[in-house]
Amino acid sequence: MQLTRGERYKIQAAVKALDVLFLFREPPHSFTLAELSRRVPFSKNQVYRCVQTLESYGLLRMDSSGKYCLTGALYPLACAAEAEASLVKIAQPSLDRLSKQTGLSVHLVAYLDDMAVVLDRRDSRSSVSFHTKIGTRTYLHAGAAPKAIFAFLPPDEQERFLQQLPAWPALTPRTITDPARMREELALIRERGYSIGDEDYETGGRAVGVPLFNPHGQVVGSLSCGGFALYLSVEDLPSLAELVKEEAAVISRQIIQGTF
Repeated sequence: MQLTRGERYKIQAAVKALDVLFLFREPPHSFTLAELSRRVPFSKNQVYRCVQTLESYGLLRMDSSGKYCLTGALYPLACAAEAEASLVKIAQPSLDRLSKQTGLSVHLVAYLDDMAVVLDRRDSRSSVSFHTKIGTRTYLHAGAAPKAIFAFLPPDEQERFLQQLPAWPALTPRTITDPARMREELALIRERGYSIGDEDYETGGRAVGVPLFNPHGQVVGSLSCGGFALYLSVEDLPSLAELVKEEAAVISRQIIQGTF
């Protein structure tokens, strides 16, 4: 097989080190050497050498529990995403609490470049659950987390998206692509303070979403919690929404106060 130019000039040791580094994007964001080794297709010795290299450059450190975690040295390298990195950091305790309280899937989503972007997640304790990858980008018209953002955008911004809505994809038969229906949906979300995703993003999925705000009162993202509709009834959603509201308020308060 003939290698492409890009493949020919790859430094394999660097590729392996980056493979290890990128593992830390996924929960729980800290790992032992053995845990890292189980997640990559190369030997434990190679993983150890990668970790030692990353640690020597100040990108990884060992915490008090004996696990490796990322250091603040990465933040200057990602200055364009500084706000998002801070949001992930301050939201972690809330994601952990919601996950522990509910046993459901929890997602932290940011509003970036007109899209909803998954920044972090906690998976359901169920053996079968939905897995939305970190970094996934979606339009704002489907799913609890995106719609929670959509509903609290400024009116002119909402209107711009509503004009585009008929061209956006219908992800399931329940996805709303009609502007008039979506206006009603957004008004209802603003009235009750949370959104409901009921099989409109993924068949079988049901969740609630709550917006997150910056010091200027602008929506910057959302927090959602949900699982399979088979196990999460519509009647369960109001009480679930109260839990999500509590944690979203904690996150927004820290954003507003700058305590991160």
